[in-house]
Amino acid sequence: MGYEIDSLLNLVLLPCELEDACHMRVQLHRGDHKTPDLRRWELENGITIDEEDDYHEVPYHDYVATAVAAQKIQVRRICDKDDTSREKKSKLIQALLNNISRKILKDIETYELSLTSIAKNFHYTSTIGCADLKKVSTSKKNCSQHRNHNIKLSKNYSLIAGL
Repeated sequence: MGYEIDSLLNLVLLPCELEDACHMRVQLHRGDHKTPDLRRWELENGITIDEEDDYHEVPYHDYVATAVAAQKIQVRRICDKDDTSREKKSKLIQALLNNISRKILKDIETYELSLTSIAKNFHYTSTIGCADLKKVSTSKKNCSQHRNHNIKLSKNYSLIAGL
């Protein structure tokens, strides 16, 4: 039984450039989704791994780990079924993980889960967007392009997994 995390069906494309995220009105995928543990390690070792982002409320990796761990009992129940084939168990676990993935994607799309410290700047109701910057910053200046960067992608892009 296995879950192929890098399957095309599991991937969602998010922009890594501020201007693109600004135009598309979706979250920016930049940095390593810093966690408090990483911050503590950086301070202890005098090293900064990623200067592109700062620490934010609920780090992505912690959020995902918590969501998956919450299903541990359910996965154990599936695995312990003697009357169920290995293939059927695999499909049940895959369905469980797919549900978790859909919930996480929805939380990213609705900004319940922030991927960067400036995530809410890219929400469709925000006028800040990229703030005319190329690097992550806490600037509250509005995008001078009114969040229309003449990119051949639709505004209010919908996040969907897969091809």
